[in-house]
Amino acid sequence: MIIAVDFDGTLHSGKFPEIGLPMPYAIDVMQKLKNDGHYLILWTCRSGDQLIEAINWLTEKGIPFDRVNDHNPESKRFYGSNSRKVYAHLYIEDKQIGGLPMWTEIYEYVREQEEKYQQSKKQFITMAKKDIYTRQWITENSLEIISRYEKGILTLRGLHYQLVSIGMTNSLRHYKRVVSAMIEARWSGLVDFDAFSDHDREMIGITKYEQTDLDDSIEEGKRQVRAWMKYYNKNRWENQPIYPEVFIEKKALQGVFQSVCSRNDISLGACKGYPSLTFLNEAAQRFIEAEESGKIPVILYFGDYDPSGEDIPRAIKENIIKLGCHTIEVKRIALLHEQVVEWKLPPAPVKEGDSRSANWNGLGQVELDAVKPEKLQRMCQDAIDSVFNEDLYDELQEQEEEEREQYVSELKQYVSNL
Repeated sequence: MIIAVDFDGTLHSGKFPEIGLPMPYAIDVMQKLKNDGHYLILWTCRSGDQLIEAINWLTEKGIPFDRVNDHNPESKRFYGSNSRKVYAHLYIEDKQIGGLPMWTEIYEYVREQEEKYQQSKKQFITMAKKDIYTRQWITENSLEIISRYEKGILTLRGLHYQLVSIGMTNSLRHYKRVVSAMIEARWSGLVDFDAFSDHDREMIGITKYEQTDLDDSIEEGKRQVRAWMKYYNKNRWENQPIYPEVFIEKKALQGVFQSVCSRNDISLGACKGYPSLTFLNEAAQRFIEAEESGKIPVILYFGDYDPSGEDIPRAIKENIIKLGCHTIEVKRIALLHEQVVEWKLPPAPVKEGDSRSANWNGLGQVELDAVKPEKLQRMCQDAIDSVFNEDLYDELQEQEEEEREQYVSELKQYVSNL
């Protein structure tokens, strides 16, 4: 078990800030607890030189401990945060109700609690074995969810969170079960192979092999000429004061955002975490050109709610400014603290290795995938609408109508003279 042990008045008899004699049997019991396999955390209000003095005293007396005022690393990985309240199964403290028992009594109490703890672990394992969220359950419920979306919109991670919203356990084990179930469902014909979005593994370009047909090519050429004769559009953003782009943290969600961005003639880029300097330099060049045309460059950012997700917009802005675009604005649209609370979004399977977790006081890591695709699309549209001036667009369309007549006339004259 994890046991948090107070220092002053618990391990020694002195009165803070002085350190007295060890409490009777405290050294023996602490050593026994360590030998029994318990994880011991020194839990004290001391800091600075006073804390160093306490640590030296413990070392001198041979009193073992694993950490000082900090969590067991497994607890941090499980909960995804490093809260100020140290997590433990038991707390030994002289200020507890009833006062501090003798250390020999404490040892017997810990042994009793250890037995109960091991029994509860066995019960939990037994319950886990009776997990109702089987592959069959996942498949049956997934078929209904998948039917609501066009092909290529839903990701496997997004499907996982929709299953969580109807009761499934939110764990890495269950996510892997979803992946496995959907592989089997596709091979068995229950789900189309192209049902899910996977932009992380896209091919670039096309290998053309079909035999060309002259007559078909002539007809296609005629269709293209007719189309060009009728087509004339002003650029949607040309008289807007804003030059916007949408940045998303994950390429896997590109299919969700692509239709909205395409409909609004707005550029979409996947950062894939912290974007590379090459990606940022190319973006900075676009934004600088927009600046020189009198535009205000704006990034609408969508990312996870976690330490990195909150920090990436800062890094993007800072680097783009360094690259020469000084008016760049970065608007973080999602995920925000209040959105996570309001929508009751589930925490993600724990991410390991994020060095920013130690200094982050968020609610827990929540992935953007936990938001339904249709809601993400509405959020994206709302964000675009917030920087788009409809009155200016109406003026642009009037100008477009006036210029279209001249465009068609000039093209007809050109084609007739070929």
